Amino acid sequence: MKNIKIFILHGCPYCHNAMKAWKELTAQEAYQRMTAEWIYEDEHPESARGFDHYYCPSIFVDETKVYEAHPGDSYEVTAEKVIHYTILLVFIQKRRKHSIRLPAFLQFTIQT
Repeated sequence: MKNIKIFILHGCPYCHNAMKAWKELTAQEAYQRMTAEWIYEDEHPESARGFDHYYCPSIFVDETKVYEAHPGDSYEVTAEKVIHYTILLVFIQKRRKHSIRLPAFLQFTIQT
């Protein structure tokens, strides 16, 4: 399983959106085993050393940044990125066709 780290801050609306999207995704049976290390950067700044990012939330997979929020990102944009990268990790590992039940703006089928 890939190592997923998500850097967040207390009181950050974009971080709240990322957490909401993650909960929606992992509530589905196909994704219930997905785990991520959620790191409150304002509580543990030393944990962020070596991870090049400026904004939160920032998602790293095996030390590689795959997403960094930008000021003004809507819930839809944040959710799309969180869900997109999580789903890619699942499908890369399962390597099979799977239909995904997601909010209407994110519905699609992936074949690997």
